[in-house]
Amino acid sequence: MTGFADVAFAQRQRLHFIETLALWDGTVQRERVSESFGVALAQVTRDFTFYREQCPDNLEYNNRLKVYRPTARFRPMLAAGDPDEYLALLRAGIHLKTVQHLPSLGLHFGVAQNASLPTPRARVRADVLREVLFAIQRNCGLDAKYLSMETAAVASRCLWPHAIFFSAEWWYVRAYDAKREEFRDFALHRFDTAKANSVPSPCSADQDLGWHEEVEVVVTPDARLTQAQQALIARDFDMAKDPLGWAWKAQLRKCLVGFFAAHYWLDVQLNRPRRTRLSLRNRSELEPYFFKSTAID
Repeated sequence: MTGFADVAFAQRQRLHFIETLALWDGTVQRERVSESFGVALAQVTRDFTFYREQCPDNLEYNNRLKVYRPTARFRPMLAAGDPDEYLALLRAGIHLKTVQHLPSLGLHFGVAQNASLPTPRARVRADVLREVLFAIQRNCGLDAKYLSMETAAVASRCLWPHAIFFSAEWWYVRAYDAKREEFRDFALHRFDTAKANSVPSPCSADQDLGWHEEVEVVVTPDARLTQAQQALIARDFDMAKDPLGWAWKAQLRKCLVGFFAAHYWLDVQLNRPRRTRLSLRNRSELEPYFFKSTAID
């Protein structure tokens, strides 16, 4: 660790990123590091050279695939090895399109005092996350022990995962489910065990229309609010005015509409609580994608 002690903060972030991807993805490309941090490929090459000087047994270069891979002797020196660390990287990449300002990759000292409300931390098992990512990357099946809301008991599931996503609360796996013979969403923290297998999927991920097709959601201030209040809500959600009034428009994968609507209380029609501040302009178009009683496991 002593070799990293005097490294500049920006480079330390990149080295941390490289090691975290090696640990969880099993491969690291120079281009991905360059795009994530907005630095030249030449700088990234120097980062890899420095890292391999400090940790000569950790990474090896595959000339055919043009990627770095962890060796059998790989031992993280910067990464914590916690699934939350990797998942935080994914969130930053999804929402910010960059990870160069991600706090978890290092600490800035002397910042303003701050605080936040506690949030439930559903623990994701490290061994489960590795197997899920392996199955996605290798396009293979997954034998899992999973707790569903249907029984609240551990049950065996045969799945073929092809994506993971964050719902604003928890991480989910999008997978074809042998039990229900359809693509469904599985909470990542509810997997007790998971092991990738070589069983080919009975349904290609390309056929998951809920994932590949998108629909526009048009969110507006609740009509029960005064004009001044609606303008304030529009400011809160960075809405823009169109011919029909204030609107926040976003493109969503169809399978994510239910999560979005539930998160913002947009799926409540009757007896809407007074604290509800938002409505859906195109509700009738989106209702088919709202959660049904067995929509998720």
